[in-house]
Amino acid sequence: MNFIPLLFYSCAFFLLAAYILSITIAMRGIKANKEQKRSKSNKNIKPDIIIAYHNEEKKLPALIKDLLSQTHKQFRVLWVNDSSTDNSATIIRKQGKQLDQYLLNNPEKGKKQAIRYAIRETNAPLWLFTDADCRLPCTWVSDYITHFENQGSGLYFGSVIYNANNWLEKIFALEFLSLTGTGTGLALKGMPVYMNGANYAITSDLGSAYNRSKDAHLASGDDVFLLHTVKKHFGPEKIKACPDRSMIVKTASPTTLKTFIKQRMRWGGKATAYRDWHAQGLAILVFSITSAQLASFFFIQYWLPFIMLWLGKIITDFIALHTYSLSWKQPGWVKSFFIMAPLYPFYIFTTAMLGLISPANKWLK
Repeated sequence: MNFIPLLFYSCAFFLLAAYILSITIAMRGIKANKEQKRSKSNKNIKPDIIIAYHNEEKKLPALIKDLLSQTHKQFRVLWVNDSSTDNSATIIRKQGKQLDQYLLNNPEKGKKQAIRYAIRETNAPLWLFTDADCRLPCTWVSDYITHFENQGSGLYFGSVIYNANNWLEKIFALEFLSLTGTGTGLALKGMPVYMNGANYAITSDLGSAYNRSKDAHLASGDDVFLLHTVKKHFGPEKIKACPDRSMIVKTASPTTLKTFIKQRMRWGGKATAYRDWHAQGLAILVFSITSAQLASFFFIQYWLPFIMLWLGKIITDFIALHTYSLSWKQPGWVKSFFIMAPLYPFYIFTTAMLGLISPANKWLK
């Protein structure tokens, strides 16, 4: 083997080893976790649920039904209108009239500003957050309160999975499961890197983190930058992953490849603003190992290291997804995996590059 191919594959296998180590840490976090014992939540604790909405009139009835079905009844909902032009507000008033609710109009534009506007109106000890297009389990509020009672002050986040109705959405759901599992597992091992804004709670004493976060210019990331801010100013021990199956929030999968790619471009574009070294390292590592897979086609004549590199990455991902699917009881993913696995490096590289060159605020609502 010539010097350049030898150097390339040496670097590529170093990246693969680092990737395997990171995923192994995440899997150990998932495997070691024990779900909390279910207990009755304290009726004296009345959290506020903050939900920003933008033209969600078709999805809101299902969410309102879930809120009405909560086993813990003592909560208030702060609905924040983020420049909606449909009948969302009317639906909330009519179908949610049995809820203790308060409707707000965000004077600015964007989900981040809507959330920050809403928290000025709350004096609850615990704030819960979800999205207007989500479905909630009936114990969602109760479980967050139980975690709060057991562990005290903190930023808590639960799992989010996609509802998938066809083979394409199942592929999207599998890719999303890989993100959820890795992020949750690393947090359980004391290395939180990201969470999903559709399913989290924060205690009021950490509320100053919203004003300390320096991400208002970005179209995405109200969740991950909040996590990084809490981690920096209050310590990683304040971030508590809640992978309980009873706390899983479901949301609609992107329905087309175009919407999926645009969403991932938003997510990839915010990586340059990360100031947390765990998050920076993971983003660089994932981009680097997938780039190495693509670059290996220039040295495909060295077929043995080429196959070892690709198989090493694919087998690692397969084992990780098997672990995550068992934890969240997500069967039937194997066929989707073998479609996704060979395409994954191309997708990661493309969306990352497009996200980096696109304007940061392009998809602000």
